[in-house]
Amino acid sequence: MEGAGERDEIGHEPHHGGAVQSGGKHKDSTTGDEKDGEFQVQPRWRKFLAHVGSGALVAIGFLDPSNLETDMQAGADFKYELLWVVLVGMIFVLFIQTLSANLGVKTGRHLAELCREEYPPFVNICLWIIAELAVISDDIPEVLGTAFAFNILFKIPVWAGVILTVFSTLLLLGVQRFGARKLEFIIAAFMFTMAGCFFGELSYLSPSARDVTKGMFVPSLRGKGAAANAMALFGAIIHRKELI
Repeated sequence: MEGAGERDEIGHEPHHGGAVQSGGKHKDSTTGDEKDGEFQVQPRWRKFLAHVGSGALVAIGFLDPSNLETDMQAGADFKYELLWVVLVGMIFVLFIQTLSANLGVKTGRHLAELCREEYPPFVNICLWIIAELAVISDDIPEVLGTAFAFNILFKIPVWAGVILTVFSTLLLLGVQRFGARKLEFIIAAFMFTMAGCFFGELSYLSPSARDVTKGMFVPSLRGKGAAANAMALFGAIIHRKELI
């Protein structure tokens, strides 16, 4: 957000809770809207759907190719033994996201703006360099992972897969010119499609509930490479996108 009175980076108007005035008439933006001079309470399902798109943009950060590859590799090597790492990581990331969201709502500024105001120039330059390196290190495996997926699924050369990945990214960014809601709808459709595939795969494989529960609540690092896989899982869950 650039401020309380400006639009944010993806095109949303800033939200102000409480009562607002529209044409001299009282309207509470948190509970409903006004139509034909009469105040109408907005149904809960409509308020829920109004925020699904923004939630999908946040949730899609957990479903990039590098995250999925890390999860699949850990599962192939250690079955359910490292599920406790996923549980602990999700608890941490929910805490971090709550703090980040509260910071943005209270201040009306994003993290980079707050760092610029609070830290001296030298620290800000160091943070900028670290952020750029983090972006590069995060994007490279995602682009290559998608390119290798195209190669495995459709026998497309890796270099062509890289070009297709870059083109699809630019295409999605271009959708923002037609409104943030359209981008949110596309991302939400992708996310729910993947969720449907996951649930279908879960019902097909029928994993042992006992083994899943044990792996989720009984910490274990047995076997060669368990610690490295646990660190990779933890790093795949908690990264910069949760803060931004």
